[in-house]
Amino acid sequence: MKRISYFLVFLAICIHTPLSAQEKKSTTDNVTVTATGEGITKDDAKQNALRNAIELAFGTFVSSKIEVLNDDLIKDEIITVSNGNIQKFDVLSEVQMPDNSFAVTVNAIVSISKLTSFCESKGVTVEFKGSLFAMNVRLQEFNEKNEEKAIDNLCEIIKKISETSFKYYIWTKQPLKCGELWQVPIIVQVGMNENFNNIPDLMYNTIKGLSMNFDEVKNYNDLNKFVYPLSIGLPNNISGYFFLRNKTSV
Repeated sequence: MKRISYFLVFLAICIHTPLSAQEKKSTTDNVTVTATGEGITKDDAKQNALRNAIELAFGTFVSSKIEVLNDDLIKDEIITVSNGNIQKFDVLSEVQMPDNSFAVTVNAIVSISKLTSFCESKGVTVEFKGSLFAMNVRLQEFNEKNEEKAIDNLCEIIKKISETSFKYYIWTKQPLKCGELWQVPIIVQVGMNENFNNIPDLMYNTIKGLSMNFDEVKNYNDLNKFVYPLSIGLPNNISGYFFLRNKTSV
């Protein structure tokens, strides 16, 4: 019995030691963030979306103190592709709102190591870099919160668009005597205008940008975490099968 116990302890030490060494050396570098911004012009909205992406990554992986992001002197510097904080980004959708402003949704790849170095050069204390497993868990939690926030933004934008997406035709017919009362038949016809056509593309592109890839799905399954499949069929033959992280997102 003692031999078995010693063997188990020895085995645990052998397994634990290389993992610990690996964890101390490894950090998450790139994270993909889906974010939405609004502005008077398309470019303003895009810049605001990228700032939102930076702020989400910064608050999660670098420091909880985001005052540095409100400094006007570095507000534009921090989101330029050239300095490496944002390595690349794709515009998922550009929608003109009823008030003629724009809403832009982007998928941005943010470099945590570059952002960390940038913030340290500005005197910001980095609070947490983390081990491989811890950063993997934190990345999953980040993606789950980001997904939910992006879906909320999507719903809010669709709500604004849909408020001006319909045209109404109303007319009345000849009043009819009905006992002591009169009936006035009223016919209401509802049709969609051009604003409505923005909704399917906006919905599809946003959810496609948020969807997990097969490696992420496998990782969730290995950790015994739930994945929420979503099948979408929209007008204009837009359809797809996606995997989300939150039940509330679906």
